[in-house]
Amino acid sequence: MSDNPAGHDPWTAVLFVSHFVTPETLWNYFRIQRAVPEEYDVYWVYQGDPVPSWLSRLPIESFQITDDELAEWTPAMNGDTLIPGNLHVLTMAFSQHHAYDRYWFIEYDVRFTGDWEQVFRLVRTSAADLIAAFVESPIRDDTWYHLDTISLPYSRRARSFNPIHRVSSRVLKQVGTLITNGYWAHNEALLASVCRNEGWEMDDFNSLAFDHWGRPLYTPAPNADAPSTLNYRPVASTIWRGRADRLHHPVKPVQWFLKHHGRRRGPIEAFKARPTDEESGWRSMPE
Repeated sequence: MSDNPAGHDPWTAVLFVSHFVTPETLWNYFRIQRAVPEEYDVYWVYQGDPVPSWLSRLPIESFQITDDELAEWTPAMNGDTLIPGNLHVLTMAFSQHHAYDRYWFIEYDVRFTGDWEQVFRLVRTSAADLIAAFVESPIRDDTWYHLDTISLPYSRRARSFNPIHRVSSRVLKQVGTLITNGYWAHNEALLASVCRNEGWEMDDFNSLAFDHWGRPLYTPAPNADAPSTLNYRPVASTIWRGRADRLHHPVKPVQWFLKHHGRRRGPIEAFKARPTDEESGWRSMPE
């Protein structure tokens, strides 16, 4: 762990989370690694056995959660897989081995069409316990798909979209108390509901961006079917031609398309999953 000079951020870890080790994910990782403040520590969080040789041979600080270790978390999960809703387990597992004040969580399929340094510089202006996208407190959409799965000892609920977020250690500590006592919620409700009920501050990436830059960090959308640069679907294969200086999600590597569509169909689907000028929320990147 690096030294933390006086006047700088609290101890901060940046977790780049990917079970794919491909040219695209490596490129994204190194872009992030170069952009973080020098006092931050960056880790590649990999779930599975074994760790790919590409990852183990490169100068990358990695954290592995094995299949056996993940199984130990199953009693505190809804189901026995990380998706849907259990990705907070990765940050929880990491925090048990490495104590920090704050934890960034960045999924491999989050891309930024600008210099990542802008994102870290923006967010370090906030002391909030949770910074994420689409922060909603209280939850206003009573048709939200995961609403009925929430089992928390709270009357007040909130939610956020978390493929990229920053969370404090005290939020994780409270999450640990909840899940070890048999409570559960999809992580999009879990982290935000903890903050709302404990009276801890939350910030939205876009609120920070408008305050400091006068523009958004992601193009908003009211639901998963509406155009947005940061959403659950549709899947994209590239950020080429994507709206500049925006967070984009999900942007999958070619290997994802091969896994889901096969070696013959995968390349075709990857080529089709490219944004066009006509799609709302996209435009050609500047030269």
